[in-house]
Amino acid sequence: NESKDPKQNVPRYLNDLYVLEYKGNSCSWEQPMIINASPSERESHSSVFYRGQIENRPKLIIYGGMNGHRLGDLWNFHLDFSQWTQITPSGLAPQPRSLHSAVVMGNR
Repeated sequence: NESKDPKQNVPRYLNDLYVLEYKGNSCSWEQPMIINASPSERESHSSVFYRGQIENRPKLIIYGGMNGHRLGDLWNFHLDFSQWTQITPSGLAPQPRSLHSAVVMGNR
């Protein structure tokens, strides 16, 4: 974050991604090379880890957040491929939100 904010409270929204890689008793930060479009810059979003029951591939799912206004988009990061995909679910979506929580329970 390049913000020089001695109490001016001007946020800088980011869309970078870092992975904390555990190797035995040590760990290191890595920044995966993203091969396609990424979600817009944001803060205050929720994220959950999910492993599909059918395809059994690890994913990071993010929802909402804020970038000057509340966001209501849903994104899936495929950890095996370092690739983002925007998700468009069916049904009535919640209102855009930030500063919220999310949890995965089974397949929900």
